[in-house]
Amino acid sequence: MVSHLFFQAEDGIRDLVRSRGLGDVYKRQLPEYDRPMLELARKHKQSYTYLVHGKYLRDASEAQLETTVQRICGLAKEVRANLMVTIASVPPGASLEKANYVFQLVEKYGRY
Repeated sequence: MVSHLFFQAEDGIRDLVRSRGLGDVYKRQLPEYDRPMLELARKHKQSYTYLVHGKYLRDASEAQLETTVQRICGLAKEVRANLMVTIASVPPGASLEKANYVFQLVEKYGRY
């Protein structure tokens, strides 16, 4: 698995329902779609991009961030799919230390 880290637009990009704005998007993540999407990415020899919303980065505890990263990286390992984890639209009050922490977690859990 290859893990790429970069900044992107928003976490709710997978939502089919039109968002009322970035503020409420990260609360509606749909983890039940991660495995099927990883399987499709592998089938088509593509990478799956998991977007972490900046407000989730700001509001989540380190334990919550670790659980999220560990879950998505674990799924990518099981499926043997390429995974890209991105952090989106970092809002005021978000910590660069937390962003760095997410990247460290991806390095920790995102290798096989």
